[in-house]
Amino acid sequence: MLIWYLGPMNKLVALDYIGSHGNGRPEFFIPISIVLIALAFIGRTRQIRTSAALYALKVGLASP
Repeated sequence: MLIWYLGPMNKLVALDYIGSHGNGRPEFFIPISIVLIALAFIGRTRQIRTSAALYALKVGLASP
């Protein structure tokens, strides 16, 4: 939220990730975005596996 407020809204070119006031520095923000999206997928996968395993233990489908 802070990057959005400082970058595009207040014309701080160094944090302008959408390129509304110049280049937008895609060479920095695109790789960072890809890494964050990958981490989100990994985290969600782990969360789903953990909750499925806990559910299986709770209902007695798996041995501890």
